[in-house]
Amino acid sequence: MAAGCSVRVAQWNPKLGLGLDDLIAAHGAEKWHQIRDAALSFEAWQRRRIEGAMLQRLRFPLSHYQPSLQVSEPDLSKAIALDAIPQSGIVALPPGKGTQAQDIRL
Repeated sequence: MAAGCSVRVAQWNPKLGLGLDDLIAAHGAEKWHQIRDAALSFEAWQRRRIEGAMLQRLRFPLSHYQPSLQVSEPDLSKAIALDAIPQSGIVALPPGKGTQAQDIRL
């Protein structure tokens, strides 16, 4: 862009081919031309990424925090001592299959 070039970002499903050569070999040059013609300008691509990151943070507001303690034992009484449980903050209990996550605010 600094050199005056028009920059566009072409994206496709990796199942079509990991690289451009794989894509063309598997699906032909016409498929590449379709993807290239649908490519976003760099500015639009960047705006979409920022919007996506903002939506991700709104959907999962705690996802950028790192846990201070992780426990893999299903019986918490065996996993940690009661005095080790935080007295304030958020305790997140990840779900088993088919259940909802639980956040306990202290």
